[in-house]
Amino acid sequence: VENNKIFELENQMILVFLSSRSSSEMHRAVIENYNKGNSSTLKLFDTIKSCAYEMKRAIQSDDLTYMGELMNKNWEAQKQLHHLMVNPTIKKAEQIATNNGAIGFKVNGAGGGGSVSIIAGIGKEYVLKQKLIENDFQILPVKLDFMGVQTWIA
Repeated sequence: VENNKIFELENQMILVFLSSRSSSEMHRAVIENYNKGNSSTLKLFDTIKSCAYEMKRAIQSDDLTYMGELMNKNWEAQKQLHHLMVNPTIKKAEQIATNNGAIGFKVNGAGGGGSVSIIAGIGKEYVLKQKLIENDFQILPVKLDFMGVQTWIA
């Protein structure tokens, strides 16, 4: 991926800290449904998996709009995994994002809280960040890393 595309994505990406939250009950229920072979759970996991593969293609083709669509599709599938996946804070962040030019929204990790990633439409990132801040959300810096976590022995 070219540097200018990386910089563009970093500029359009907004990472929002929501709160730390215990979601072990929710995760336990989702895993139990998966292990039981619950057909709707398995289908949702297939959707999430396909979004990951498609996201790789979207990144490689520098298609920011498609990346946003995939984030939304992934989030819609995540929400259906368990009723605790969404809480009032997440709903509020999603509404602000949707109403202020976001093209993609997704709760990070297994869901239920913590943080969300948003892709703002071109030229919408400043207003979107300001609206989130006005509503007491904490914006975290975004810097893409292609090396991952590095450790060493001193």
